[in-house]
Amino acid sequence: MFRATRITAVTFIMIVFICFCCGALFGKGKPYKPPKDFPCDATSVKVHNNSFCGESIWIEVPDSDVTEDILCGPCTENSFEVCDVFPIVWIGGTVVVDASYEHGFYFDPTSIIVAEVTAEGYQTSICQIANSPGVFDGGTWYIPFLPIKIEEL
Repeated sequence: MFRATRITAVTFIMIVFICFCCGALFGKGKPYKPPKDFPCDATSVKVHNNSFCGESIWIEVPDSDVTEDILCGPCTENSFEVCDVFPIVWIGGTVVVDASYEHGFYFDPTSIIVAEVTAEGYQTSICQIANSPGVFDGGTWYIPFLPIKIEEL
């Protein structure tokens, strides 16, 4: 009995170690950096956001405070030069179902939120929302912040 417990503990420790090593080697991609001349004080942007499931979506951000967080980040005035990891991990807002959009939905631009941490129950993906838009309609949901491109509106 004791031997089985020890084997289980050693196996668990090895799995944690392997996951840690893989994360350290492969988990840190370079964050998206807008061009140097991109205005940090832009009042609104649209973000072309990628997804782990291979889909991408454009998200309009008309709120100047959220835009500033996206462009400059909450670390310092210019987080892209000071922070080695981009502090925003999630972007989201109220899901609006609309069949005229590529994935059958969009995020209400007036509700966009960016965050480093969110409640796990509100985390989802572009693909999950697109597969069952009615489930997500009208709720506030977050997808991973993986910007491909940021453009000023």
